[in-house]
Amino acid sequence: MVYKIRNKGFNNTAAALNPRVHPGKKTKIHADMTRYITMQVQITRYTGMRLLHNYRNISRATKQFLMGDKILEQLMVLTIKEHYFRPMYYRSPIENSFYLGRTLADLADRHYSLFANNQHPLQLSVYEEYNRFLRDAHSKENQA
Repeated sequence: MVYKIRNKGFNNTAAALNPRVHPGKKTKIHADMTRYITMQVQITRYTGMRLLHNYRNISRATKQFLMGDKILEQLMVLTIKEHYFRPMYYRSPIENSFYLGRTLADLADRHYSLFANNQHPLQLSVYEEYNRFLRDAHSKENQA
């Protein structure tokens, strides 16, 4: 099958010609920390909203493939919550790093696309472990 590229500027990576390319801001990398009391860094707008919205979409996308199994739904929600919000529990001040929030939001978009297509490695490993648990629970050796 031959794909026709209709948008001719899609692969154009010149910053002035393509809105997809974000030109990096001129940031003072080597700040004299003995001079400043606080330091303000540039953050992207709506990053927190994107992160929470992606968490909501991911949890909904996983539930649609679980066929109403309440135990597995609860297991998936708690597992996703633990992995998703892990950076918020770090003791280092990661919120001061340059564009970290936007990077996390972009990664969450990619994870959501995998969860929505039922192809995320976390989903596949949980399915395998849960099927093993059900096989053991319903085996004749454990019935006795």
